[in-house]
Amino acid sequence: MKENVDDEDEDDFEASYEFFQSIAKENNIKHSTWSMYEVTDFNVVPFPNANKLIYSLYPARGQVEINLQPNSTWLDLWKAADKAIDESGDLDHSFIEEFEEDGDALILVTGS
Repeated sequence: MKENVDDEDEDDFEASYEFFQSIAKENNIKHSTWSMYEVTDFNVVPFPNANKLIYSLYPARGQVEINLQPNSTWLDLWKAADKAIDESGDLDHSFIEEFEEDGDALILVTGS
């Protein structure tokens, strides 16, 4: 029975990964990978008051700031994160794991 559950989990993961990759390709997103699997509707506005995305560089080499439009959707945030990752030059940490609210800014959390 456990094998079937593992197979289903793997199938779900692969389907999600392919879905995210198709969105990336359609939107010319080249420097990042979406790892927030709970997000499936990229038209949702998750943080309506956010006006800036902040990406702190590894290891503590400053930060990249990207201005956000009002009412940015998940897709807008992904595009901004992709731009921030590209501008940072740190393509080793390109998996988007979380956006943390900090007042009217969002802190981009990535992994490798």
